[in-house]
Amino acid sequence: MKSRSSVKLSFLLCFIFILGSGIFSSGCKKSGAPKNVWFTLDISSSANGAIQYAGGYIYNSNLIIIRTNAALNSSSFAVFYELCPNDGATITYNYTLPPPPGFLDCPKCGSRFSVNGNVAFGPSKSALTSYNVSLSGTILTISSK
Repeated sequence: MKSRSSVKLSFLLCFIFILGSGIFSSGCKKSGAPKNVWFTLDISSSANGAIQYAGGYIYNSNLIIIRTNAALNSSSFAVFYELCPNDGATITYNYTLPPPPGFLDCPKCGSRFSVNGNVAFGPSKSALTSYNVSLSGTILTISSK
């Protein structure tokens, strides 16, 4: 039979473990952004219809792919890891905010990011993880930097 002091100690250690894991999981989340990325999308495909026009965005392979303007070239697209580096919420693209080309927003913490991924205002202290984009015809190639 366990002594009262060992039961109390076990209870205390269990409580500290549970409390500690809650504190560490609720704070600033480290980016789990994909490291070895390489894939293509056909922007003329109906599955990718949202990025056929300026202001559109889609999610694919844990990334958000945005179209920042009407020109059809590589610089018209930007690709980022889809989760906010501050709290892990899925970011969205808001093209309608002035001035175009808009911003990426975190609906949970309110962080706002420019279309180059930099923090426009926080609480996030870290930029979005970005990826290379190239366009050949209607084929968009996305790869790790």
